[in-house]
Amino acid sequence: MWCVIILVIAVFMQRLSKSFIFKTLKRKTWFNDERGKQVFRIARVFIYLFAAGAILLVLDLHTTWEEVMDKELLVGVPKEDKAGISITVRGVLTFIFVIFIARMFIKLFSGLLTNQLENNQKLDDGQRFTIVKLVRYAAYVLAFVFAANSAGVNLTALLVGSAALLVGVGLALQHIFDDIISGFVILFEGTFQVGDVIETEGMIARVVHIDIRTSKVITRDGNIIIVPNRFLTSEKLNNWSHGNRLSRFHVSVGVSYSSNVELVKKILYQCALAHPDVSKNKPILIRFDDFGDSALIFRLFFWADRSWEVEVLKSDLRFAITKAFRENGVQIPFPQRDLHVINWPEGGPAPSV
Repeated sequence: MWCVIILVIAVFMQRLSKSFIFKTLKRKTWFNDERGKQVFRIARVFIYLFAAGAILLVLDLHTTWEEVMDKELLVGVPKEDKAGISITVRGVLTFIFVIFIARMFIKLFSGLLTNQLENNQKLDDGQRFTIVKLVRYAAYVLAFVFAANSAGVNLTALLVGSAALLVGVGLALQHIFDDIISGFVILFEGTFQVGDVIETEGMIARVVHIDIRTSKVITRDGNIIIVPNRFLTSEKLNNWSHGNRLSRFHVSVGVSYSSNVELVKKILYQCALAHPDVSKNKPILIRFDDFGDSALIFRLFFWADRSWEVEVLKSDLRFAITKAFRENGVQIPFPQRDLHVINWPEGGPAPSV
């Protein structure tokens, strides 16, 4: 009977806490739905723990419960092989509980930290992401150490006893360790940040997530690619967003040999100047590149900050250049060959075009 009453009270307290969190705390400036869910999960865990403890007290299972909690799990293992490590049911449950609670608090704290950093105008999105990531990793390490100590695990003895095993694991997982070290290098050095447009091995992509072992990038085709961090630190990488938001691009075009080159230069300059996404604070350069087999090759250089959508910008310029050339009688040639016949046989059929 008492167990039923305790369960009913637990359910009532759960609903009461949910109502308090989503109605009363909702008025706070730092509150949002995600943080409310995190607070509610923590409150629900504590309610269930108190309910379980109350039921144990009512059932008078104290002695039996203590025996179960103190039961040694490393049964059959020689004492010299345990290296001073004692693992009990109580220790395992304590470890799981501390990690679970720490995870809830770290998520809540990360949300609050992100909210505070968003108000700091001196930091960009990439720097905010890096700070939050590093704080989360440090908090998880501290939580693991605290959970292990709370569970009664001697970390020093554990590391000494498993030294040989760690060497073997390190050799087998050396690439994973390289990725992890590279992840810390990326986060600390800021080689690239979330939102940057990068180019590596001919692939142009935007960084959407940086993790401790891998990074996620999205290509212009919308494909998400998971890249091990060691490739991003060891290979040549071009960061289009680093240092200067403006980048220089070019469009090549060929005109016929009979064209007025000064007119071509003027048309190319005006087409670039008229486009709203071409920077007017940087020089627009038209370069006479080469004498091609069938055309005079010109190259239009311009600056723009739309590095992610630059192919669309180039397409717009090509449309404008084609239209302007046609309006001004400038021809864009195509490859052609002239055939010279030295001796045509008498009485042969007349050539046709």
